[in-house]
Amino acid sequence: MVNKIQNSPVKDANVVLSSESYRQQIALRRLKANEGRKMLSQDDIPRYLESRIKALYERVKIEGALTQDKIPEYLAQFAQEASTVLSERVPGKQRKIVEKFNQSANEILDQISEDVNIEPEKLQNYKADIAKKSVQLNSNDIGKRFEAVQDIGAKITEAATKSETELTAKDLKPQKKKSLSQTELQAILKQKIVPIGFEKSASLITVGEFYGFPFGKTPPDEDNWFEIHTRYLDDLSENKKIADNECLLVKSVIPFVPKTKFKKYFDIYPNDKFEDSILMAVFSLYKNQAFDKLKIS
Repeated sequence: MVNKIQNSPVKDANVVLSSESYRQQIALRRLKANEGRKMLSQDDIPRYLESRIKALYERVKIEGALTQDKIPEYLAQFAQEASTVLSERVPGKQRKIVEKFNQSANEILDQISEDVNIEPEKLQNYKADIAKKSVQLNSNDIGKRFEAVQDIGAKITEAATKSETELTAKDLKPQKKKSLSQTELQAILKQKIVPIGFEKSASLITVGEFYGFPFGKTPPDEDNWFEIHTRYLDDLSENKKIADNECLLVKSVIPFVPKTKFKKYFDIYPNDKFEDSILMAVFSLYKNQAFDKLKIS
């Protein structure tokens, strides 16, 4: 005959536990069983949560996460908040506990949104998903509550993650950022947004390719190495060939782009006027992969 757990107190190691506490300890034992460690204490829950959610993120993360360095910070904050809903369920108070947790999760999302500029509609969708999943946190089963917490943690991680192709000028505020992470820099350099010429059908090249063009006077001014590049960008913007925010994005990486030295440079503004034929000549060299021959090794 199988013994059923009653709603009466359960003695465990000379400590009288409620049935809820007993179920919680059993669940936590199971969660740790595969790791060969002793049962988690209540104080261990936030750290354990953080490590599990981080592990989940490692499995599902998007390549080129722009906020990868900050994700552990978000997860640590989330794990601390989530520990409250994994504590012993308090009848009559659980709803308020879940509501407070849900509010905290939304505040974390708002913090993330400030960093990666989540579109308002997308942000509301994340909050709606979390609110829907939070219903499960009212369950008497701690296993279900733990599953819900992990799912919500994964949703927060997803919100904190932006792929390179999603990056726009809105994600970068040069006036507030003194440096760029390598992930951010590489993401911007891969944006294919710079037109070659002012025609409607002009070819587009990436930001990184653009700064690899040997524009300049011979030699360029060390203090204003990309002078010709920025003047060309200004002309593109003035002629509505590149959006203002994209122009800002391209310019914002100038302090972080290496100065490539060439044997020969091309001034596309001879006599202070734009010369399309020189631009096309340089573009032809680019298409024929001839820049390497001009580089000073």
